[in-house]
Formats: sequence, structure tokens, C-alpha cells
Amino acid sequence: MKCFFFITNFLHRKWSLFKKEILRFFISVVTDIFIVLFSFIFLILILFLGSILLCFFLSYYFDNYIIGFGIITFLYLVFFIFIFFLCKKVTRYFIKNLLKKSIIEILGKNKKD
Repeated sequence: MKCFFFITNFLHRKWSLFKKEILRFFISVVTDIFIVLFSFIFLILILFLGSILLCFFLSYYFDNYIIGFGIITFLYLVFFIFIFFLCKKVTRYFIKNLLKKSIIEILGKNKKD
């Protein structure tokens, strides 16, 4: 009977430690994702407002709204075509770094214990 309680307590402690490590891992990953996501949204907002400002400036400079907005539209078209062809490499690079960082962090803590 004493052996049964010892085993159940041992398994319960190990399971609790394992749950804490998994929870710490997911919190770390989700926090990194949210930080990147909010930074990206902030960058998009600044880029959008800056491009609108640049459109109106070019429209004022050329005295024509079509030319001002057309130049910025063409620049965005070139930019998005460039991103389209490099998107897979960049996305894979960021995901690999995020997973490597998180997995190494968990494995490194287990080696210290």
C-alpha cells in the first residue's frame, strides 16, 4: 500500500512538472507571436499613413492626383511582386528560428535539472 502511494505521488509530481514546462513553452511561443503580430500591425499602420501622406505630396507636386497616387501604386505593385517571390524563404526562416529558440530553451532546462 505504501508503495502505491509512493508511485502515485511520484507520477503526480512528474506530471505537474511536465505540465508546467509545456505551459511555459506555449506561453513563450504565444508571447513571441503576439509581439511580432502587434509590431507588424503597427508597422503596417505607419506604412499606410506614410504612403497616403506621400501620395498627397506627390499629387501636390505634380498638380495631378492620378500621377501622385499612380506612382505610389506602382511602387507597391513592384514591392508586392518582390515579396511574393521571397515570402516562402522569409516565412520559413522566422518559423524555424522561433521553433529552434523554444525547443532549445526547453531542452536546455531539462539538461540542467
